[in-house]
Amino acid sequence: MSELLRAANTRGLVLPGVVVADCDLVDAQALELGCALFVWQGDDVLLEGTCTYPLQTMTARVVGAFSLSDAGQKLMDGFPAHWHAATGASGFVLNDLSSTAVEARAAAAAQVLIKTLTPAFSALARHNADLLQMLAQLRIAHEVQGIALRKREQLLLSQAQSKRWLVQSHGPLATGREAALCLMPGGIVQQRLKLGSEGLSDLALFVPAQPIPGEGCLTARLRLAESGDLAAEWTIKAEALVAGWLRLSMIATLSDDIQTAQLELQWQSQVPLRLGAGLQHPDPALCAHIDGQAQGQILAHKVWTFLADCSPPMPVDGHCQTLSSTTNAVGTALLHLDPAHLEQALEGDPETPCLLFHRDQDALQVHPQPDVLSAARLPGAVPSGVVTIAARIGGLSPICPVIEYALAVVPRHPLRPLADLVIEAAGAGRLSDWVRRDGDIEGDVSLLLPEAPPEARDLLLITRVPLGQTTAYGWATFRDIWMSP
Repeated sequence: MSELLRAANTRGLVLPGVVVADCDLVDAQALELGCALFVWQGDDVLLEGTCTYPLQTMTARVVGAFSLSDAGQKLMDGFPAHWHAATGASGFVLNDLSSTAVEARAAAAAQVLIKTLTPAFSALARHNADLLQMLAQLRIAHEVQGIALRKREQLLLSQAQSKRWLVQSHGPLATGREAALCLMPGGIVQQRLKLGSEGLSDLALFVPAQPIPGEGCLTARLRLAESGDLAAEWTIKAEALVAGWLRLSMIATLSDDIQTAQLELQWQSQVPLRLGAGLQHPDPALCAHIDGQAQGQILAHKVWTFLADCSPPMPVDGHCQTLSSTTNAVGTALLHLDPAHLEQALEGDPETPCLLFHRDQDALQVHPQPDVLSAARLPGAVPSGVVTIAARIGGLSPICPVIEYALAVVPRHPLRPLADLVIEAAGAGRLSDWVRRDGDIEGDVSLLLPEAPPEARDLLLITRVPLGQTTAYGWATFRDIWMSP
């Protein structure tokens, strides 16, 4: 029992104690009981060293009283009545060890402590067991709730799929020169969005038909007014600016912390850039501001939302944000490609068509050809800042022959023969290993780029069969393409 009490002391627990007379303190210390020793001197307090405790505050700590001498017995005879008067607790037992041999006192005192503390320790053990049982039930309930929550999220994502909700659309009043906002080189246009930021996923600007210079860069930033955070940033080169809507997509939607969103555009070039303008607005705060001056009109724009704080599939017409400069997506969110990318894939070699999109499975079949490579080309599918690309692969039939799959990242322009592109990608470390599968066994193929591309690149989905093998029933497919910075 003394060892148990000493172990409790090393863990920083409050020790129970016994009360002795002042004259018996030295003899009680010699017993090495491992519990606290309190001295009673006939008043309403107990002493422990230099500390003084009122009797009524010690009901949880005092478990007994000992007398080890006749003088101690004489003094301690009045303690049970005094204890009852001060605390209201009755049944306190004074243990007289004065007639016990000195060498047997330690064992006798330990027996008394065991008899006194065993019911308390048993009750404590039962209490701890009850707590552990409740903790186990809490963990089970937590796990059940977590599973239910994940299933609900999966259901929401499966229902939403790649659909975004167009929540705001302010088209241009006209496409003529007089209806556009003119952004001078180095100028900045700002537009406050008239909606909350919850789940915001895409923005679009209208670019009127105009001569676009070969050199130039449009930088778009989405800021949150209340926190001052930069939510996303896009860098669009002049060569990517074409007449119509310019869609800017985020790798991860904004959270449900609703804030005021503001779009900021900066144009760097030698000539001005015209942007579509919308309705006149009476509130200057909601009008477009060019270099701090309100224009009286809003900037033509569209806004899409998705489920808050998640990673929606990247739309085929979207320009991905600059991954290296954002804080809400880097290292956390995965960039999933919308299956529409697969549906709109181009033939790697137009003279030997080999593609078939299976809409029911969101999978693209790239049928291998004898003795040559077969490939699908996804234009602009690899945004700048990406270093890891992966895809799910596999045949659609148990009798599918042995097929090898690979991924490659290639420049968008100029277009060159497929074989040359693959050789160049292999030399630059932008071709994955070949992964072999047969039948309908699925697998994954991944590509780790030596460095992130500085601008958007095309993605090749490549298949081949080993030399001399048949290509019959070569229903090789790619699906579930994702990337990460």
